[in-house]
Amino acid sequence: MNQTSPNNSASKREKLLLKLNFVVLMFGCAYIAQSSTTTSSECEEFNNCDGMVFRGVGNLLASGEPNVYDWNQLAAWWTGISGASPSIELPFAYPPTFLPFFELWGMLDPQTVAIGITVLTLAIFGMAISRLSSPLVAFVACAGGWTFFNAFLAQTGLVVASGGALVALGLKKEPRALVPGLVLLSLKPHYALYILVGLVLSGRWKPVAQTAAVGGLLSVWVTLRYGASQCLGWAEAIAGVPGRSHPSLDFGYMSGWTALIPAGGPHLSPLATLLFIVGIAPAAAAWHRLQPMRALGFSIALACLLAPHAHPYDLGLWVVPILATWKDPIKPMLGLGVLVLIACLLGIRFPLALASAGLTWYCWRPQSSQPNWSGQLSITKRNPVQLASISRHSW
Repeated sequence: MNQTSPNNSASKREKLLLKLNFVVLMFGCAYIAQSSTTTSSECEEFNNCDGMVFRGVGNLLASGEPNVYDWNQLAAWWTGISGASPSIELPFAYPPTFLPFFELWGMLDPQTVAIGITVLTLAIFGMAISRLSSPLVAFVACAGGWTFFNAFLAQTGLVVASGGALVALGLKKEPRALVPGLVLLSLKPHYALYILVGLVLSGRWKPVAQTAAVGGLLSVWVTLRYGASQCLGWAEAIAGVPGRSHPSLDFGYMSGWTALIPAGGPHLSPLATLLFIVGIAPAAAAWHRLQPMRALGFSIALACLLAPHAHPYDLGLWVVPILATWKDPIKPMLGLGVLVLIACLLGIRFPLALASAGLTWYCWRPQSSQPNWSGQLSITKRNPVQLASISRHSW
């Protein structure tokens, strides 16, 4: 007669408890996303207009607007539904390849879209981290401040965080996850650039070529569906408009190095762009000097520090450099998750820039042995034979 050992029973109970906690977390994030503001009066009152902009872009796409990157068109739509012109200027600057994604905001109820995106991307993020490490680490990663801030703003930070986690999973265990991860990261190309350069220089050109092919097909589809003017409009949007704040440099919300400049402003745009381009060199060097996972962590942390368009809700990307460098990732993950939450609630950004700088250094510094978090952090204690096996298989 088979008897269940106490350790197995405890493991099952703890796994069940983790699953229940994750379900509660999903419902909590869904509720926060449901309450995200998609009306002009609410968003201006709470300084939370991202959902409103996405809704406007979706409506303009559904109505056949040839250039959703023109702020004047978006402002005219805003005025038409609210009866008053917007008091802020928040241009749209996402790549044209993702326009079908944003059209959902005009085709469906905005709150429904916000809930669906939040829940789906959180599930992908959690799944990838769980396969990389353990369910407990995945739960801690999903419960970070970046998740709640992302849900509150109905933003897309969890999309790129999921992309970063999938790229890590592809490098370490499942190569087929690389291309989906890179595609998701391309929603915000400044986070993908260093990784793409590193993959090419390290001889991993195949997933880069496949990602480029997917991007090319999406570009053709977008051009046929919406017209070539959308691509031209995007090029103008990211280049900036003379006499107007650069749309990619909203310094009030920066979490990169510009957060360290008390009197930051649009005049820093040329310097920010230059530093980001210069950052390609150390990122490329990392892929020659470091093992792949540490190089990936370095590239992501450096992008979070130098990218001109870096926001707190994108900092779920921090999970990858944490996993790549810490033997016990739970404590730093908890600490940084709380830091993001506090920084966002208090409106203080400079600690986030310092944290990105610290992660960048921590990934680059010499380390005698690689972390073995992929198996060490199970929910229950392991016996010496299991620990020896983990040590042999650690990367």
